[in-house]
Order: sequence, then C-alpha cells, then structure tokens
Amino acid sequence: MTGGAADGARLPIVFVHGNGETGAAWSSLAARFRGLGYARLFAVDLDPPGHGSCVDYARQLADYVAQDVQPHIGAGAPFALIAHSLGAPVVRYYLSVLGGASTVSHAIYIAGCVSGAPACDVMLLRDPQGRIFRQAPEIHTGGSAFLEDLDARGPPPNVRSLTISSPDDAQYLLFEEGPQLAGADNRVLPGLGHWAIREADDSFALMAAFLEDRAELCDLGRHAPSPPESPVGTWLACEPEFQDLVLSFDDRGVVTQSFQGRRAEGVFVAAPSPPNHRVDLRLGDEQILGLYRLTLDGETLGLVRGEPSGPRPRRFRLPALFRRAAPGGWPPDLTGVWRSTAPGALGGIGLKAFTLDMAGDGRWRIQVHEGEDIRVEGAWSAAPPREAGEGPFRLDLTIARSNTPRLAEGAWWGGLAQVADGVMRLEMPAVTRGAIRPQVIDNPAVLVRA
Repeated sequence: MTGGAADGARLPIVFVHGNGETGAAWSSLAARFRGLGYARLFAVDLDPPGHGSCVDYARQLADYVAQDVQPHIGAGAPFALIAHSLGAPVVRYYLSVLGGASTVSHAIYIAGCVSGAPACDVMLLRDPQGRIFRQAPEIHTGGSAFLEDLDARGPPPNVRSLTISSPDDAQYLLFEEGPQLAGADNRVLPGLGHWAIREADDSFALMAAFLEDRAELCDLGRHAPSPPESPVGTWLACEPEFQDLVLSFDDRGVVTQSFQGRRAEGVFVAAPSPPNHRVDLRLGDEQILGLYRLTLDGETLGLVRGEPSGPRPRRFRLPALFRRAAPGGWPPDLTGVWRSTAPGALGGIGLKAFTLDMAGDGRWRIQVHEGEDIRVEGAWSAAPPREAGEGPFRLDLTIARSNTPRLAEGAWWGGLAQVADGVMRLEMPAVTRGAIRPQVIDNPAVLVRA
C-alpha cells in the first residue's frame, strides 16, 4: 500500500503490522481512512513476517520511511504511525532510539505489546536464547533490558501518543494494563478481541479524532471496567502437570488444596491491591505469600506463589492458571461431526482443514485432513451461555491423546463455541501451555455439520 504524491490537508499515515502479518492486514482500515480524505497512506512489510527482532524490525521501518515514504511527502514533513500488536514496541524503538520522533507527530498503538507480551514468557521456556522467537528476550514481562530502556527514555515529548486496548483481548488476559503507555492517552474498549479491536467502529472513531487533535472531546474508552477481586470459589488447575490440583477458597477465609489424593486445609487472607492482588496462605506448617489476578469474567484465576516461608514474588509472571469449577454437559447443539471451512487462529498450529467429532457420550476427536497428520482426542463438556439463550457455550476439552506438542496430553483446552443455522464458530487458544479461555469470539474457526 503506497499513497499518492499529491499534497493533501490530511496527515500522512504509516501502518506497522504485528507478528505473523504483512502490510495487507491494514487494507480495510486504510479504506476507511481514505473515505475521510487521507490520501497518503503507507504500510510497511516487515521481514520475516513473524518472530523477528523488534530492533531489526525498527531498522526496517526506518529504511522504509526514508526510501518509500519521505520521497512522497517530503523529507521533513510530519506523519503519523499506527501500529498493531508487535508493531508497538517496533514503533517505540524507532521513535526513541532511531530518531523517528523528529518527524512523527502522532503515534497510535492498537493492542500493542507496550509493556511486554505474556506469550513471550511462554516462548522463552521453549527457546531461552531467543534463537527461534527473536522478539521474546526483548518483550517478555520479566523486566527485559529492551523495555526498561524504552521506559527510561519515556515517550518523546513532541509525539502525541494514543493506546487502544481491551480487557477481553486474549493476548493480555491477566495483564490487561500491558498495552497501556505512561504519558499516553490510554483508552480501553471492552468486548473486543485482539483482531477485532483493530477494525472496530469505536477504535476507528478514536483514531480519527486523535489524528485531528480532538480526542479530548471523545469519551470512548475513558472508563475501564475493573476485574473482580475476590478469589472465593473452587478452582481447577489448567496445566497438564497439575491436572488433579483443586484449590478452594471460601468466604470464611478457609483454603483447601487437593492434589494426587492428598488434601490439605488452612487459612488465607486476600488483600486486593490492583493490578496484582496479594494473598497470604497457610497450609499446614507452610506459610506462602503470593499474588493473584482474575479475568474480567471471573472465570480464570492466575496465582503466583512464593517459596514456603520465602518472600512474596516481585512480579506477576508465568502464573499458575486455574479455571472456575462449573457444571457442564453435552448440549445437543454441539454434538455431532463438524467439518472446518475456515481455520481461524487454529491454522497457525496446523489445524487448517479438519473434522471435529463431539460425541454425545462426552468424547471428542480432531483429525486433520490436509498438511500435518494431527490427531487429538479426549473428553469434553460445555457450560451454557451466562445469559440464557445468548452468547457462546463455554467449552472444556481435556486432552487424553495427542501427536502434536502444541496440544499437550493431560492439558485442559478451554474455548468458546457458538452455533447458529448449522454453523459453529469455535474460538480456541492456539496452544495449551499458558492458555486462558478466550473472553470473546475474535478469530474463530468456522465449521459446518459434516
């Protein structure tokens, strides 16, 4: 996408895509900006499209601006940057380290990895040196030197900054403040996923107002909802190595832990202190200090526990994940054999053309028919929508057998499924390690009855 050379009253815009995408990801949004009279639009293609270094990508952006943008708009002419996801730290580095702030007047970060990406914490478990996932050492949430340097520099004072994020974005669940930037105009739009927020009408209205320097007159996203604070309830561990672990917190301050046939009872004190709440546990003779958070829907608990009699963890990083225990069944709307017509996010893990068999006796099986030979099976149940007759089913899959490491045996795999007119929209995490049930249907696989 390259804008014309004609002068226009509107600010030129350079779009910076996220991980695994190209400049084509901005096509629909660019068309909307053209409708408002923005004629000079540019979208960089970062190479490789995914898992590259933010520093390398920022240098590519600098080259692109010098070679493909400034010849059209003038070497010293101001322009705006709009970034999505991984594009955010790329833009931050370009502005603060590579001198981009000298000509950029506005920067917009949509669902950006401004303060890190929890997914990179999981990537580093598999690839500690960042040889495959080269951005992981740069933007993990454990205090990376890359992000600490950018934070120390602060936003360039001459660049106006806007962040747009959602507490329902699956990339930042239990880290909802991660896309926000100190010193920026931070707006929060509930009910949108990582991809939908880029295309949403409210996001576009905010961007247009911001680029015209009238965002202060727009109230969209000023009031962010607060996640629940109480851990009271019964919680089932999500990770495969702790699949039998059950934690129960009651409203009398009693905590019960059951694991591998052993049961321990004690007391707890929870002290809400957003964003990371404190919890003190005493189980038997062990005193354990920890941090916890809940998702906006209150269905997922993240817990980071210190060593017995040790200090409280300093960071809320790589939490143990628990799902709230809830009754489930095998709704007829979901049972049967389904054939995929579009893979959605599951295409990224090889599930591009597959059948899903949801048996009425609680068994499920996926078989891939094109590309990799992937076969996964286990048990399933589903809880009805939170509001009768509305919204998706909350789908719980457990994996008994799998021939792909992306979907680990023994793991819980939780998602959302919505059925209408014989079509299922299935939103599942693309991994099981560190995965949290999505809050909204955002980039679903689409299936029809076979």
